Amino acid sequence: MPHFQLNKDSSEPLYKQLAAFFIEEIKSKGGLEKSLKLPTEREISESFAVSRITVRQALKILEDQDLIEREQGKGTFLKTHKLKESGTKLHTLSRVAENGPHAARSKLVSSSLELANEQEKELLGLADDTYIVVIKRVHYMDDVPVCFEISRFTQDFTFLLGKNFAEESIQTFIEREKNLSFAAPERTIEIVYPGKEITHFMDLEPNKPLILMTGITTDSSGSFSFLTQEYLAAEGHKFEI
Repeated sequence: MPHFQLNKDSSEPLYKQLAAFFIEEIKSKGGLEKSLKLPTEREISESFAVSRITVRQALKILEDQDLIEREQGKGTFLKTHKLKESGTKLHTLSRVAENGPHAARSKLVSSSLELANEQEKELLGLADDTYIVVIKRVHYMDDVPVCFEISRFTQDFTFLLGKNFAEESIQTFIEREKNLSFAAPERTIEIVYPGKEITHFMDLEPNKPLILMTGITTDSSGSFSFLTQEYLAAEGHKFEI
């Protein structure tokens, strides 16, 4: 456990100082996250020279913030990132993260107009020599990269080029700007080994497998479709589909 001394002369209660310490450790990917299990109440009490009542009050704050969970007879554990969706309406990870309990952000890797390949033409029903809008982003949960997303749109969506999309999903932006609504996407799921670009931006070890979720999303009128591929880092995260 990292060395840290509580300030007993501070006006801030000790249990709040202790809770703030653990929260910072969790978010900075410190030693706690490596094991996922917290020390026992007795060990924390002895390490910080506080009563077990103070420890329980601090852990209660973490529990209220959905950061830890207690398992009878096993101990207290950091919660894995849970991305839950209704079975009747499944969105992209970035759209789920907008309302999730963890600090979520996205980083734009690139946005460009590219000639559609054979797979893209087939999935989007495009003719030969058709250009598409390709947007690549990395999604983070609590500053940990969890998804590399590639979204492909027809030329009807060139208005997306140049947008940052750091704080909202592309689908949310389209729905607001174009007054469109989208039906639940059709998805396929497979295990893949990513290329160099995805490995780099996801900060992965070489030959690390990812979950690839491919989906075609169509608006409610059936007029517009877009293709999304999400490369998901499954280790330490829980995805319910």
